[in-house]
Amino acid sequence: MDYYENGSPKTIQYYKMGVRDGRQMVYYQNGKLKMDVSVTDGKLNGERKMYTEDGKLISDEIYEDGNMMERKLP
Repeated sequence: MDYYENGSPKTIQYYKMGVRDGRQMVYYQNGKLKMDVSVTDGKLNGERKMYTEDGKLISDEIYEDGNMMERKLP
């Protein structure tokens, strides 16, 4: 877990045997969610959502084994 200087979380990442695996979250300095993504064995796998600093959804994509399969426009 990484933090901004103000103490709020910057990233929350999970690892399995040294490789990113599971839900990964990135935050803006104001504490709002910037990106929420699923990772399996270090590759994007599942949904990746990205948000503006005020919380508006700007990107919604589906990945399979690191390849983008679908892009949904909000």
